[in-house]
Amino acid sequence: MNGKKTKIFHLMPQLHLPGHHSSFSNNVVKELKIGGVINEGLHNGYTGHDWIGEYNLKNKKISDYIVFPFFVNEMGKLNNILNNIGPAGNVSKKVLRILKHVTLRIKESIEILLVFVTLKLNKDQQKHDLIFIHDFPRNFGLFISSLLRIIPKNTLVDIHVYTNGTTKLPKNTNFLYKIYYHIMLNKINILFHSKALYDYYENKIKLSRDNLFYVPYGLATDCETIDKKVALKSLNIDTNKKIILFIGTMRKDKGIDLTIESLKKMDDKKYFFLLAGSMSHLLDYNVDSLISSIGWNDSYKRISLEDNSSYEDFQNYFSAADVLVLPYNKTFIGASGVLANAAEFGLPVIGPEHGQIGEFINKFNLGLTFEAENINSFVDSIERFFELDKKEIESFKIGLSNMKQEQSWSNVAGELIEISKTIN
Repeated sequence: MNGKKTKIFHLMPQLHLPGHHSSFSNNVVKELKIGGVINEGLHNGYTGHDWIGEYNLKNKKISDYIVFPFFVNEMGKLNNILNNIGPAGNVSKKVLRILKHVTLRIKESIEILLVFVTLKLNKDQQKHDLIFIHDFPRNFGLFISSLLRIIPKNTLVDIHVYTNGTTKLPKNTNFLYKIYYHIMLNKINILFHSKALYDYYENKIKLSRDNLFYVPYGLATDCETIDKKVALKSLNIDTNKKIILFIGTMRKDKGIDLTIESLKKMDDKKYFFLLAGSMSHLLDYNVDSLISSIGWNDSYKRISLEDNSSYEDFQNYFSAADVLVLPYNKTFIGASGVLANAAEFGLPVIGPEHGQIGEFINKFNLGLTFEAENINSFVDSIERFFELDKKEIESFKIGLSNMKQEQSWSNVAGELIEISKTIN
């Protein structure tokens, strides 16, 4: 990878913090710098990276001292204040989450619009080979910028999810919906980490193939597991049972419902579920209460991931577990960051047979698959996994290692440099 003389401007509307080792932004930008790329970006004090130079707004048209602090920095500070307010009951908790979401979206929208205006007025887009927007901002900032025709031709938007901001693939794309996203994205280059997403935007939204790029999600090559007993002790888990890991946001499309229902058909004397993840504000029930009613009090542990987890946290989760389960619904056919984590730490996977997850499990031999949304199939796959001999488990770990090498962050950064040459 040779990125010398390549200059990339990074805009991060989502709050990717340096402590999160699996963040796309952190890893790909770090590798770009190693490859000789000059990285510049806008942090606003909340997305600081040592390997990105600050885009200096001083003496620019649309002054740093007027617009940005008021509309962007203050919105970011308000969001941080909301994050530190303790909820008083379930209703207050839901209201706080909605307020956090709204303030963050307003901040993102204004930030994106003002950045493109500033780049345009100061002709700074001509100084960069690529304007890279990390994580598709689902807000009016990008839409208005597109209507005003101020988005540079060398802009690349990184899209992780579908147009409605969820993993659910709409069965029908209505006329207004299609026009909205066609206007917003038709003139923009788009990067996907899922072939299914690529096909959706090309075939349903009718975007030009010339502006679409596909690069699989990157993987860290330096992650290592620790002794299982040490990891269990760190997590305050004292058991000899088989450890099954569910990690990520506890949403219905990611199968938290299926996981809980499956407990009724499994032996709590044999299995132990480690649930590590943040609670979705869309979930209309209490996970702990529901599991308790099933009688699994001594056979599960739920760890909240409301805040960013460190590398050591992830290391403990994946070292303590025997297998990772991804009980995602049929509507989820995109890429999975948790699957990437499993490959990074060498933990075998049980996932749905469809979509990109199923494709990767079968391509690299990462573990077993099951029929999505089928409890019996899911439970059977877990029981079959623990009946496999050491040789078969070892073959999964070889597959995980192969995937990690093929989809390293260095390779992803190299692909990004090539894209910057293509669209200029």
